Amino acid sequence: MTRRHLTLALLLCGTAQAQTWTIKDGTLTLVGCHGAQDGIYCDFRYVLTGKQVSTVFWNNDFVKVYGPGGTSQPADKVAFADNVFGLWSSKLDVVANTPLNVQAYFNLPSSTTVIKALEIAGKRLESVPVRALGTAAAPASAAPSAAPFTGFAVTLSNCVPQGPAYVCTATLTPSK
Repeated sequence: MTRRHLTLALLLCGTAQAQTWTIKDGTLTLVGCHGAQDGIYCDFRYVLTGKQVSTVFWNNDFVKVYGPGGTSQPADKVAFADNVFGLWSSKLDVVANTPLNVQAYFNLPSSTTVIKALEIAGKRLESVPVRALGTAAAPASAAPSAAPFTGFAVTLSNCVPQGPAYVCTATLTPSK
């Protein structure tokens, strides 16, 4: 495997790992953050994996951002599945392996282009890009293909648009 291919493989694996959090009874994946007239919204996808059915709700303190000064700020409000915003989301019974939307609102300037850090359940993601107010997200239907690797079969999954690029989970299987 050439150095270029190894670097690409590590970048794909490292980036995908940084955008999905394993939290109590499930996983949470960052879809992206965008500016709006009243602040910044970050969208996530939650999947219950630890149980068949569970009652789930979100607290605004569960998601926080770090500003340029290095101090943290919890989400001002959150919405889960039913899109009702509040300090606590609605308490809902959910079934396993069904992706559900979570959205966190931060009272930050809509001109913010990068969040210094985003933290969920004590795990941080550094330098999160914020899509500008009025710009459309990349279409989710056009998933990328894997680059050719010598000696490995590469499979991409869970591809999510992130600005002009995609963030994917890459699985590298040695060829025989």
